[in-house]
Amino acid sequence: MRRAGAALALAVVLLAAPARAAPAPECLLPLLLSELQAKRAFHSELATLLAAVAPEHLSLTRLSAQTQIALAERRLMRATALLDRDPNRLATPAALAAIAWTERDESALQRDSREYRLLSERTNALAAANDTDPRWPALQTAYRERLRQEPTHKALLKLFAAEMQAIAARIEACFD
Repeated sequence: MRRAGAALALAVVLLAAPARAAPAPECLLPLLLSELQAKRAFHSELATLLAAVAPEHLSLTRLSAQTQIALAERRLMRATALLDRDPNRLATPAALAAIAWTERDESALQRDSREYRLLSERTNALAAANDTDPRWPALQTAYRERLRQEPTHKALLKLFAAEMQAIAARIEACFD
């Protein structure tokens, strides 16, 4: 009986606790822009490195970089829209990391933002072209065999990981 009473008291406290609010957009947005800039720089540099060791795949490396950058841009627009329309859906770092984007969100942003509509069309076209390119197996082999062990590649990955960790820590601080 004592346990049931303690559990009930805990449930009441948890239910009565105020919901965690999303951090202020002025804290998050500059960091999300920094994240996008870091991803742009990384994918651009990765494409340059890969094209240097596998010049026969130059167009595919560029397509892949453009696709990744477009996906990151779309993610930023979605996060910005949620911060504007329904900020409590981004009340935790996990919610921001894995944005729960719905068909309703998509329809509303497609309707309200020509810029988003164009970006979404471009992203979908790039992703479709990228995902169906028959040269992927050869490019993956070139990456594995020619680039992955290169010191410049390792340095790029290390730099990108450190930059993303620093940004993530600053984003986390927005939630405190």
